[in-house]
Amino acid sequence: MVKGWAFVLATSLLIFFMMRHEMSLIIKADEAQQASEENFRLLVENAPEPIFIQAGSRFVYLNAAATALFGAVNSTELLGRPVMDRYHPDFHDIIRARIHQVNTERRPAPAIEQVFVRMDGSHVKVEVNSVPFDYRGENGALVFVRDISERKRAEEALHRFELLVENSRDIILFIRREDGRILEANRAATHAYGRSRDELL
Repeated sequence: MVKGWAFVLATSLLIFFMMRHEMSLIIKADEAQQASEENFRLLVENAPEPIFIQAGSRFVYLNAAATALFGAVNSTELLGRPVMDRYHPDFHDIIRARIHQVNTERRPAPAIEQVFVRMDGSHVKVEVNSVPFDYRGENGALVFVRDISERKRAEEALHRFELLVENSRDIILFIRREDGRILEANRAATHAYGRSRDELL
């Protein structure tokens, strides 16, 4: 009888210590996960580039840079609202396909140029890519944004300048200072010298 109680007591103590050890491991893992999530949140929140999370095709998180890009006073103006509201209508079909690709098929969507509609109705040109992201048990996407409006303006200005040079009636040559080699020649120069552009360069 005593041996039986001793066995029960020993088994109970063993189970108790095993459970305590397992609980300790679970608590440590939970603390590590919480620390990891906090580090992730701080990293994303303070990132200089706009980042947002969509789940169910709605905004569920925006960092400060994304909030500013959309022209919102704070993120609560956008949270819970359809992400489609902030995309230019010209891009709606491709955005729906990309949301399906990331949310349903769980495949990353590579970088693509798009146009966002800001809160005041103005447009901003952006480059967007996204990766699948689990948000509180719901399939969603972590979306990275780069404002390319300045780059686009510079490209358009350069294109206008190139057209102006090419269509000018004046002879225009771009010459390298170091050795006097011709780097570029417009149409008027090729006519004046009777040589092709390739021959002049």
